[in-house]
Amino acid sequence: MPNVTVLNETRAKWTFISGQEVAYDGVYTNVWGGRLPLVRGDRFPMHPEMGACRWTYSGPLGERLEELSGSVKRRDSY
Repeated sequence: MPNVTVLNETRAKWTFISGQEVAYDGVYTNVWGGRLPLVRGDRFPMHPEMGACRWTYSGPLGERLEELSGSVKRRDSY
């Protein structure tokens, strides 16, 4: 099984263009700093005002969903 850290670092170097199909579940960032969770089979969206843009892989979904939702809770508070 490949090292997950190395795999994530490799994916972080890839860039994608609006309209391309998403190959890996994860959180992606566009060139304007917008972040979006996407799953395999989705298409990278266009920016509503700027049109087509580049996207990069930011990390796996599990680590980033709470951060994106704005409801980050401390794990020891459960």
